[in-house]
Amino acid sequence: MEGGSGLSGHSVSFFVVSKEFGNPVNVPIGTATIGSAGTASVTYKPTWTGETQFVAKLPGASAKTTVTATSSYAVATYTPGPLYSGANPKRPLSAVGHVFVASALTLVALVWLTLITFLVLARWRLPQLAEGRRAD
Repeated sequence: MEGGSGLSGHSVSFFVVSKEFGNPVNVPIGTATIGSAGTASVTYKPTWTGETQFVAKLPGASAKTTVTATSSYAVATYTPGPLYSGANPKRPLSAVGHVFVASALTLVALVWLTLITFLVLARWRLPQLAEGRRAD
């Protein structure tokens, strides 16, 4: 992030934007101090290939005065052989978020279905049990 000479000595926070589990989230990758040349940088090694968005934030006196710069670029990798792409997906665990959400919602639906079933059975059987009859 380049800045003016008046910013020298200020701290800049760097983030990578992750869409791994749904909505975009700024994941912190480091902080740096702006030097006398007005630049700050961090070293970051991406864990996936493809279009990646990076954000640099210079905190102000309040949340309204925070300065933000955003940039995107494509991360590429050297492919040494035909088995490499099968062993190294573009984004590790990219399907885990969707699978987890679907599994959790299915589990919640099954719990509700079980609860409703027991309530219906209890409502149907209780009057019969009170009268001493057995339901066959």
